[in-house]
Amino acid sequence: MSLWSESLERRVPQYVGGYLVGAWGLLQFIIFIESRYRLAGNLVELVGGILVLLFPSIVMLAWSHGRPGKDKWTRTQGWTTAVNLFIAAVVVFVFFRGKELGAVTQTIEVTDENGETIAREVPKADVVQRLTIFPFVNEIGNDNGADTGTDAEGNLDWIALGFPEVLAVDLYQTPFLDIKSPAHFPADLRDTDFDPVAGRLPRPIQLETARRFNTPWFVTGVLSKSGPDFVAETEILSTTTGRLKTSFIEKSPTLMGLVDRVSKRLREESELPAWAVEESVDLPVRDLLSENDEATRGLFEGLQLVYLDRKLEEGSQRVDEAVALDPGFAMAHLVRFTFKALLQDGAAANESVTLAVENDYRLPERMQFMARSNYYFRVKQDPDRARAVAEMWAKIYPYDMDAQRILLTFHFLRGEQAEATERLKRMVELSPSDRELTRALGQAQRRAGNLDEAARTFQDYVEMHPKDWQGYYQLGELELSRGNLEAAAEQLEKATLIETDNVRILLELAEVEKRQGHYDEHFKQLGEALEASKTPDDSLGVWNEFRDTHRLLGQYDTAVQYQEQAADLIRRVYDPSTRAERTSASMWLYSEAGRFAEGRRLMSEAESLLDPQFRALASAGVAILAIGERHFDEAEERIQKVQALGDQFKLADLQNLAKLLRGELALEAGDPAAAASLFEELLESTGDSTTNRRRLSRCYLELGRYDDARKQIDQALQSFPASPRSQLQLARVLKAQDDATGAIAALEIALQGWEDADEGHEQKTEAEAMMRDLKGAP
Repeated sequence: MSLWSESLERRVPQYVGGYLVGAWGLLQFIIFIESRYRLAGNLVELVGGILVLLFPSIVMLAWSHGRPGKDKWTRTQGWTTAVNLFIAAVVVFVFFRGKELGAVTQTIEVTDENGETIAREVPKADVVQRLTIFPFVNEIGNDNGADTGTDAEGNLDWIALGFPEVLAVDLYQTPFLDIKSPAHFPADLRDTDFDPVAGRLPRPIQLETARRFNTPWFVTGVLSKSGPDFVAETEILSTTTGRLKTSFIEKSPTLMGLVDRVSKRLREESELPAWAVEESVDLPVRDLLSENDEATRGLFEGLQLVYLDRKLEEGSQRVDEAVALDPGFAMAHLVRFTFKALLQDGAAANESVTLAVENDYRLPERMQFMARSNYYFRVKQDPDRARAVAEMWAKIYPYDMDAQRILLTFHFLRGEQAEATERLKRMVELSPSDRELTRALGQAQRRAGNLDEAARTFQDYVEMHPKDWQGYYQLGELELSRGNLEAAAEQLEKATLIETDNVRILLELAEVEKRQGHYDEHFKQLGEALEASKTPDDSLGVWNEFRDTHRLLGQYDTAVQYQEQAADLIRRVYDPSTRAERTSASMWLYSEAGRFAEGRRLMSEAESLLDPQFRALASAGVAILAIGERHFDEAEERIQKVQALGDQFKLADLQNLAKLLRGELALEAGDPAAAASLFEELLESTGDSTTNRRRLSRCYLELGRYDDARKQIDQALQSFPASPRSQLQLARVLKAQDDATGAIAALEIALQGWEDADEGHEQKTEAEAMMRDLKGAP
């Protein structure tokens, strides 16, 4: 008897066929149930996988028990079936563990900025698909006669970067997709040989960036022209292996039409339930941008100028042209708002964010939240409603890191260190591969005073990324703040083995030498850092360190020269807000140097740079000068302006700055009790500070609380033992405690630091007089 004949006798085809028909029917039912009740697509895969895995047992059982009549189970059949079931269970466990099998959406309640409770159905975070979209290679070139789909003609140099950005905007309509576009990683493009016109970015950099964003897939491709059509050859690749998942080619006579086609295919190729793709809003991308293609081009050219070339004014002008062509271009207004705010053009910034909100029907919902939050904060000056919008955004799109970052910014602005730490922990859980987030978590723990917790975070970082210099660098900074200078140097040296000419590491190594009083070695290392500088940020960091050290050593003329050098660079490269902020902070130097007229002139220039709405930011610098000149009434008036702005927008940094200035004012005006209270509050709210502990020690000394004064200055010296100012304060305290020997030892360290101080340096003169007095005592 042939095998087929025996199979027929045993009725194997009938049973197997019945099984297959039943399996097909079951899968169709599961697909219906998935669509009807919006279940995860994993359920079909699970059931289908189980049915396939059990197929050998079905065949075996049909062969063994298919004949008419009664059959007995044998031990072999039992073991075979058990093994098949065990293998099926293991496969299901391995491949489906942790995958969502139930509903992929959930109903949540959110509170809007008006206090109204709204029920929303939102996707669960673990079913959201994440993609990083990289620049597309531009093989069209600068086609000055290219038809972009309207009457507009112009070059197409912008599309390598612009195409993925427009694509991201289109995909933002789908709540089940989380997209990272080049706007999320401009530094990765600036720090390479990336050509924004050609759009070619090395695959290893794409892989590393996608892994950092924790996106399982990334997208790139090539743009070209075929006759009248624009062509996009698009690839989807695995972030884990770098291998191609799938590729496809789309064509369209217009660029915006091409975006729509590629966007549709990406939705279809994503691992989302079919109903989620079919039911998602998918308006033509032109409806989200502008009907005027020249305006769209202007927007993305402006973004490119700012993000890649750091040409803020030129980029802002290009976006101005875009909104002039289309006054209802909501996205361009949102970008223009950001640029104008950086340029301190408050009227234009407020105008644009208002127009963005008025036309927000042309924005994906996520961008609507962004516009409204900025509108309430900036135009309505209502930080509580701005924060409420951001919280609503983060609840509806919990996986959206932009929403999380805005809430994190609110925490930092309000000085909510514990909340910031918890927020960062959730962000790290959402994106564990993002190294920047892990470092930010450790830094937040350090700012909150949780040094042991921060150390564990950085140690874990080093174990996970042993070839990343930043882990050792962060550990070095942490040890430096603890006053463990040898341990700090050890960690920083490890970082230099990975990054030999990294300016940030060299500056921290130089800081270690300074804190030990090794000034020659300190300046030598600063010189090496300056030679290694490649960017404006590098040069600025080195010049600032030269300035601060010369100021510390009482060499004010030299310090001012470095400050002027840094100010010239800031004037050429950075935005007006940064220029004003840095100028205001430099007034401590100008006050100590007695250069009040020069400081006043610089502050007048700084105030003129600022939007009138935020001009009080410059009042801090003027207050510093007024305290030094002993113009106490003027100083108090300026401090009130700083305080008012901080209270209005709930900005903890400004509130703390006002507290610091009031403490300085009270100390100089002869009220050490009031000053002590303010400095105590500062230390509690901002954490350890060498300078604030020295100030508090001065207050306690004047109040006759010698033991408290000694405790504070000892803690200040723990992290900076060679500080001439702290050693002088220690000598004052020890003299008051009748410890002449200890005071002399402290003065020797202070005077060693001030050996080359400017003639007439006030603190050096005081130290020399105290030394003579102590040595002349019996």
